Amino acid sequence: MRGLLASRRGMLIANIAVPVLFVAVTVALRGWALQVWQPLNADEAELMAQAHAAERSILPFTTWTMGTTGPIWPMFLAVLGHLGYPLTIASAHLLAAILTGIMGFLVWILMRRVLGNAKGLLVAVMMWLPLALIFPVGARSDFGALTTELLPSVLVLSAALFRPASLASRPWLFAPVGLLCGLAVGSKYQVVPVAGALLIAQLISTHQSRRRTLLASAWWVAGAATPFAIIAIALVISPSVSLDLIRQNLSFLSAYAGKLDVASRVANFVWLFSRQVYVVLVLILLARLSSLSSRRVMITRIGLALSGFIAVAAGGMAFPHYLWFLYIALALAAAQPVRKGARLIPWARDLRARRALAGLALVGLLDVMVFGIASDRLIIAGPSTVRAGLSADSVPRDAAVAAACPAGSHVLVWGWAAELYVYYSWENTVPFMNTLGLRSTPANLEAARPIVSKGIANADCVIDASGPPFFGADTSASLELVYPEFTVVLNKDFTKRRGVLHCESCTLYVRN
Repeated sequence: MRGLLASRRGMLIANIAVPVLFVAVTVALRGWALQVWQPLNADEAELMAQAHAAERSILPFTTWTMGTTGPIWPMFLAVLGHLGYPLTIASAHLLAAILTGIMGFLVWILMRRVLGNAKGLLVAVMMWLPLALIFPVGARSDFGALTTELLPSVLVLSAALFRPASLASRPWLFAPVGLLCGLAVGSKYQVVPVAGALLIAQLISTHQSRRRTLLASAWWVAGAATPFAIIAIALVISPSVSLDLIRQNLSFLSAYAGKLDVASRVANFVWLFSRQVYVVLVLILLARLSSLSSRRVMITRIGLALSGFIAVAAGGMAFPHYLWFLYIALALAAAQPVRKGARLIPWARDLRARRALAGLALVGLLDVMVFGIASDRLIIAGPSTVRAGLSADSVPRDAAVAAACPAGSHVLVWGWAAELYVYYSWENTVPFMNTLGLRSTPANLEAARPIVSKGIANADCVIDASGPPFFGADTSASLELVYPEFTVVLNKDFTKRRGVLHCESCTLYVRN
């Protein structure tokens, strides 16, 4: 009995220590992202601004609305904010590191079921470490920031933790699996192919009859639909929800989906993979694992891997952070079972060979670390850096702008500069954190006219951030050019200041 208790205690300690270690190492390796806030990711800034607005009203289409991101993300961040987590860009980078570390741990849990603790850890580290380091896979603004793919990636990996034997004996367990996948889709619609492929893989792995397969699928659909049903009911009964904002969002999504032709999508897809050595290495690993698997498992691996490529292609744009969905799809593919007794590395049969391979792996890891430090791509984060990431004051502020529009001011930021809401702790007067999205269709622009008019009327300050250094901003999209009828009000009721925030074409309007 004592031995059994000691064993369980050891497993409990390991299950706590290992995820803490994955997270701690990831945070330590993200020193650059935690110390420097530029270049930031525009999606990250928009998420944090939406979260600030969601703290005032948790439901979408009230004080905030979304673009291609689902409502779960801002709601999740708003809950963190209510619990005391600071909603800043620095804390967003810290949260990105935490979620990446959790993903590494989840991949290890999945891989150790297939390959055992040691080899499972080896494969998990191989798949997680480049993402923790950032520079082997891409730009810091794509993989060091809190991009919209991170939360759904964690949720889908969590949904994969349910063992096939448990799912086969208790079909109702597909309900929590579906719930996790539904929350993932509600965070980012683009993850649908990966969530669907995971469901198919789990159904195949349970080897059930057609009737039980249908029952399990019904449970999954019920779980996946639950968050959408709850939000839909809340939207219907809430008097503060705007139907105009819902129509705006649907119109924007429709225009966004049809924005690119097939040739552009293919070109973007090819460009994304032009320098992805990491993906090639993982595909080689999958080929080796497939040779150790049954034909059914091999097909499942291919389906899961393809779902990642489909999710990336579905986005259409050449944004490298889409690759997060491919990475988790490849991890799910790698975590499929191999034949009993199969050797991952066939020539490493004795202890001496395994030690030699471990030594080579360690030398390779040290080479990567040394290269990262020498090229200033790797900065180790210390306790002070982490404390700064958890401080609400870790924000860059222009003293003149902060004095003219202090924290708590009601502000309309025109353009794609949602980070300003975050930096200065302003309350938004329009629900669009990225107002350039209003120009997606003429109908959207016209429908937003009264919303923008009301936003100006309720604003203490208006900032026209149409121009560099702000993302996606063009001087031809300035507020006075897009809505010239508001010029009279802006000149009459506000004092105009040009060239603010290190932006020659930007304008600050402060109410008289």
